[in-house]
Amino acid sequence: MANGSTQQLQESGVTLPRWWFLLAVVLTLAMLQVIAWHLYRSFSTGQMIQEVYLAGEQLHDDFLGVHQQASACARQAVTGDTDCLSHYPDLRRELDEIALAFFAPGAPGAPSLIAGEAAYQRLRELEDLALAQRSDNQQEAHALLSGDEYRLMERALMQAADAYVAFRREGVRERLRTERRAEVGSLGVGLLIFIVSLAVWAELIRRLQRWRRALLSEVTERRQAEAELQQAQKVELLGEVSGGVAHDFNNLLMAIEGYAGLARATLPSEHGGVAPLQRLEQVTGQARGLTRSLLALGQRSVARKEPVLLGPWLDQLSGTLRHILPAAIDLRLGIPVDPELWVLADPVQLQTLMLNLVVNARDAMPEGGRLEIALHGEGDPGTPDAAACIRVTDTGQGIAPEVQGRLFEPFFTTKAPGVGTGLGLPMVRRILVEHGGRVEVESLPGVGSTFTIHLPRVGPVSPSGSSSGAAHPAAGSGQLILLAEDDVYVREIMTTTLSSANYDVEAVDSGSALLEHCRSGPGKAALMIIDIDLPGRSGLDCLREMRARGDRTPTIMVTGNMEPDLEDRLDGTALLLRKPFPMAELVRLVARILAGRQPAGSVQP
Repeated sequence: MANGSTQQLQESGVTLPRWWFLLAVVLTLAMLQVIAWHLYRSFSTGQMIQEVYLAGEQLHDDFLGVHQQASACARQAVTGDTDCLSHYPDLRRELDEIALAFFAPGAPGAPSLIAGEAAYQRLRELEDLALAQRSDNQQEAHALLSGDEYRLMERALMQAADAYVAFRREGVRERLRTERRAEVGSLGVGLLIFIVSLAVWAELIRRLQRWRRALLSEVTERRQAEAELQQAQKVELLGEVSGGVAHDFNNLLMAIEGYAGLARATLPSEHGGVAPLQRLEQVTGQARGLTRSLLALGQRSVARKEPVLLGPWLDQLSGTLRHILPAAIDLRLGIPVDPELWVLADPVQLQTLMLNLVVNARDAMPEGGRLEIALHGEGDPGTPDAAACIRVTDTGQGIAPEVQGRLFEPFFTTKAPGVGTGLGLPMVRRILVEHGGRVEVESLPGVGSTFTIHLPRVGPVSPSGSSSGAAHPAAGSGQLILLAEDDVYVREIMTTTLSSANYDVEAVDSGSALLEHCRSGPGKAALMIIDIDLPGRSGLDCLREMRARGDRTPTIMVTGNMEPDLEDRLDGTALLLRKPFPMAELVRLVARILAGRQPAGSVQP
């Protein structure tokens, strides 16, 4: 669509100002380069001038300081101070080294330094002569170092040193003036580039605005079709995201439920910890259902339908509903005693449906109100129009007529930012479509809303007991079971459970380890339990390779993904068991397979 719009804009004479943009970028980069060069030049020049200035000052101070020490030491040595006599040669060598740099050829203040160097040489000659005569005529030697000639030479040396410093400082000032002129020039160039780039950017913005207006006018007529496509993409994206997290989340739920079951099995029935552990297993079951409900919105889940008697189910659910409602909301239930309302549904998805409707009603009554949930039947069981209805009525703010048509669009919400996600009612609709039901909405702004759920009604059914409450399955007789599971907690709980049921379990954590194990000991295992999502090599790849080698060991493939086509990919050679599942169901399924009473296919725990 974007390419088509751009082509039509070009045909109408409105094009994207690419060359203007390139020119503006080039000018801006040039301006930044000038500024960077200016800053670098200013900093480096300042550093260099500072170093030159400080070096000259230091050389001046060192030269005069050592000269004064040497002169003083020579005078004391003439008077008989032996320490000064021994220390004088060292001072003389240090002073001569400094003098080499001070009087170096080409140094600043050359005329003055020539006279100063002559004065320096004469001072050193007078000191040498005085030290040579100190033993013969100490008074004459002392006169050499305090006479007019010595003082005159010292004064000439000082004048030369001062002239050196003054000349050096003037050189620094001249260098600063030169650099300042160069900086002004660079700033002028930068200012010129800035003005030109500013004009180019202004023209670019004007052309971009013109191009944007033309593009918006061209795209407006296509928005309706795009909106529908975006909604479909949102649902598809949600399905991809939810499918990605389902595997890991189901592994966690399975480990929690399994450890809780193991802990409960080690306690006597009258122990105080049994009830909390049973409650924990119920909570993990609800969390499992929430995951399946989210996957249902993305069309990636498989509903696990069973006969549900709506009256007891709603009565049991009412405790959970009251926990999510504030005290200001009065919850009223209308549960008929006769006739009984039976539906074939996934209890967990049905619970998720109710939770979403109740949460919406709660949010519509921020100041409190009344929430009524009533059950009633329509038609006789077995007839085409037979339905079991759940009617949810609130006294909240109501829904505007223009909004009602969009209630079931994914991500559409009328709630404040941060309050709603726009996924609750689409999830309700998805669940009802999967169960062959429908929903009706009645609402008046300022009066309230009523959502009526219609589910296909079935005749009375005797529900089978849950797997978690069934008797313990028969134990094994030491058969070897090869378990391949990458999640450490799930692998540990499955190994512990099967070992406690008298099976010998060998566990690996990757597809490559599974294949290596099968190559080293083919046909030893009585049963294999393989996770589909193994690292290295997937469980399906491993199964295909083993079947290609002629390995017909009975296999249970387990997975936390809810993709409905997984069973078809097994090609009828293994049994599919979806996570999370109770450990008792696993032991029971293993016993049936080893007894030859469980055909290949999919098992819904």
